[in-house]
Amino acid sequence: MAETVNEKLFDFQVAQSIRWIKLGNREAKEAVKILESVNEKLSNIIRDGSFSSMRREALKAQVENLLDVMHDQIEESLTSTAHEVAVLSSQIEVDLLKQSLPIALDIVTPNLGVLQNAATLEPFNGAVLGDWIEELRKNDKARTWRTILDGIISGETTDNIVRSVIGSPSLRYKDGVREVTKRGIRTLVRTSINHATNVGRDQVWSSNQDLVKYVKWVSTLDTRTTPICRVRDGRVGPTSPDPDFRPPKGSKVLKPQMARPPAHPNCRSTTVAVTKSWKELGFDFDELDTGSRSSLDGRVPDDLTYFDWLTQTSKKNQIEALGETRYKLWKEGGLKVDKFQNDEGMLYTLEQLKAKHKEAFSSIGLA
Repeated sequence: MAETVNEKLFDFQVAQSIRWIKLGNREAKEAVKILESVNEKLSNIIRDGSFSSMRREALKAQVENLLDVMHDQIEESLTSTAHEVAVLSSQIEVDLLKQSLPIALDIVTPNLGVLQNAATLEPFNGAVLGDWIEELRKNDKARTWRTILDGIISGETTDNIVRSVIGSPSLRYKDGVREVTKRGIRTLVRTSINHATNVGRDQVWSSNQDLVKYVKWVSTLDTRTTPICRVRDGRVGPTSPDPDFRPPKGSKVLKPQMARPPAHPNCRSTTVAVTKSWKELGFDFDELDTGSRSSLDGRVPDDLTYFDWLTQTSKKNQIEALGETRYKLWKEGGLKVDKFQNDEGMLYTLEQLKAKHKEAFSSIGLA
């Protein structure tokens, strides 16, 4: 049987969600670079001068000012990225619907300002983007100064204080208190981008309720998927809040408070639109040609896990999702794809993978 519109939408969105995850990881790296450049300046400030009572007040002001500048940069970058991603996600969804439908139907494009406002003013995980950024700033400043002050009071050397704050080069700075902020930045960037992509698509669906019947949750099901996303996978909900919404037979409903990703920090889940059938759209089914009838029949794809999709999709999608080397490790080296990332969903670098799985690399000639 030919692929239906809903099957096309499902297949594309799973592939696109991987591209969004990669974008989130790239943006997280850029944000971390800002932190790392500030760490060097912070180290110099701590080493510059004595720790007398008068000096402490000046030092605290210097530290807080430096961190404020850093968080202002991150806020500006994150806000701009969220705006751009929401608009791009919306454009992609509009184009996808137009390309997937068997005949030309009017698709309403959401207002640019509405999209941008939704990306930053609609809450995710209980707060709006600005509140998450401010919480990160407040905790970073308090934690960093507390560590410095504790070192001063304890009579630690400047080198030891710097090590407590920044970390040790030999341990890749993971033993410093600033590592907590680094993890927080990565998480916030990836989670806010997931939110923005879903906001963009959601605005398209809300603007086209005459075409979109309901929305379906799709989780990236692997060994690192959280229980909350496993439970939500495959559940359905209305395009906008509707107390009278009735799900298709056999489907479970997404409650209003769980209607859209992200479900938690570092969430990788996505949502897909399910279109109405020709009959539900008011078309005379018998007057349509056979191809058009079957392409917009309202049929929803069977539930698939991420691994099912990866196995069945094209080689091009597989390589795009994994990269050339990881693709070979999977196909020829016998390495399962859930081994390519850590518990936060971040891909290991090839160097890190090689350290963990030397035999798999040897088997494809990359020892």
